[in-house]
Amino acid sequence: MTARRIASRAASLLLCLAALAPAASGAADATVAVRAAVRGRPVVGSNVVVTVRIQNARDVASVPFTLRFDPDILEFVAGAAVEGDFLRQDRNGTVFLAAQGAADGSPPDGMAAVVVGASRLGSSGASGGGTLCRLVFRAKTAGTTPLEFSRARVLDPSAASLPSRFTGATVVVREARR
Repeated sequence: MTARRIASRAASLLLCLAALAPAASGAADATVAVRAAVRGRPVVGSNVVVTVRIQNARDVASVPFTLRFDPDILEFVAGAAVEGDFLRQDRNGTVFLAAQGAADGSPPDGMAAVVVGASRLGSSGASGGGTLCRLVFRAKTAGTTPLEFSRARVLDPSAASLPSRFTGATVVVREARR
């Protein structure tokens, strides 16, 4: 079996696990936060780099999530997403994907979505904190959009949900000065 085929199957499995895993409850141990890494407010036509980080994590093998946004304000730049360093601790192998769409079809409220799968291969999880990924969007029009997590999980090596709290952000795009 080729490495590409293995990665494809692992990514498919990751999305299935995200859909089937129950929501975590109890005390929040791992904190996943998203922040728009742009100084000031982005202007129409500029790129918005969104950094997704995790903190206080223990034995994490996978973090699948969907990030929702207003498609009238932002446009996901396919192919520009970059995996972070957190799951690659100890030079461990990983599978990473980020694609426009939603795991369960189109969002009913007009929001667009980026489906992200980030998994560590092997039987040990990553701990501590770090960057999960960086996503790039293009600012299409002036306005405000939330960046909201949905279908988000933090999973251990046996695919059991770990206690977690996902925190979104807001991006405000302004008109370019003339």
